[in-house]
Amino acid sequence: MTDLTTTYLGMTLRSPLVASPSPLTGNPEMWERLEAAGAGAIVLPSLFEEQIEHESFAVDFALEQGSNQSGEALSYLPEMESYDVGPSRHLALVEQARERLGIPVIASLNGTSPGGWVRYARHLVDAGAHAIELNLYDVVVEGLPLGDVLQPCPDVPNLWCAPATIDLAGAEIELVSLVARETRLQRALTTYLDERQANGEPQIDYVFVDCPPSLSLLTVNAFVAAREVLIPIQCEYYALEGLSQLLKHVELIRGHLNTTLHVSTILLTMYDGRTRLSAQVADEVREHFPDQVVKTSVPRSVRISEAPSHGQTVMTYDPASSGALSYLEAARELAEQVLTWTDLTTTEERV
Repeated sequence: MTDLTTTYLGMTLRSPLVASPSPLTGNPEMWERLEAAGAGAIVLPSLFEEQIEHESFAVDFALEQGSNQSGEALSYLPEMESYDVGPSRHLALVEQARERLGIPVIASLNGTSPGGWVRYARHLVDAGAHAIELNLYDVVVEGLPLGDVLQPCPDVPNLWCAPATIDLAGAEIELVSLVARETRLQRALTTYLDERQANGEPQIDYVFVDCPPSLSLLTVNAFVAAREVLIPIQCEYYALEGLSQLLKHVELIRGHLNTTLHVSTILLTMYDGRTRLSAQVADEVREHFPDQVVKTSVPRSVRISEAPSHGQTVMTYDPASSGALSYLEAARELAEQVLTWTDLTTTEERV
């Protein structure tokens, strides 16, 4: 039988299939079925501090209004502590899942205050959660420190990742009404890097922000936080159409929000030397961007497509494959490019 063992949040899972927060994982009757179907772990529905606080306020308000309007009936109303408005039901769900399942139980937390994050996280751990899922949504929307969501990569030393979950899809709407919505990621990243320097921790050599394939507020946040843009381009016709739109967007950000932003690197991917289209696209990109396009192109590779299903990158899944070797060579070119910079004078600018 194929070994599907992988790691997630520092835990060893029997398979890379993780049941995300949903009505299924919130229903105790479905837990064993998910486990039997091959799930490596389940993530329970999120505990929302905001909802708990709202319920507490609503009950408190109702009791206060009742005492003012019908004081003689106040003795018939239960005390505030008698109402189940805290996290007890959610914690009981964690305890129950821990007892019934033989796979890791992951809790999910959405806090709204610094104290709430710590307090409710401690409750979840005490209830038996193997891990707590925090993600980039909490950094961008909720203002959680970036260092609190970073996770070390178990396969690559000195590689840290800020994971994202489905919650990030809702950030697009929630960011619209927030103050300084374009700079939230920039502030979080700058604060984290400054704290590392103040604490005497090793300097971060590279920070990569992986953007969705859309010109959205999340992409704007990444452009404002970055100094340069690395564009991977599939050797397909429509990729060229999208490139022109992306370059217009970069110029717009450069003119209004981030004057240091520029396209420094273009990487050709999914290159198929057997087709004329791939060669034409590659030649056209190199003609228009001779200084930005790296010499190495990444070929189409089955190994690259298979790696995510095993919870790995192609670099660890099959280091000897053509895709892994191409990415390694491209990374070497990027590193050499940084070392040859001569127009930047400070260490900070070189990071």
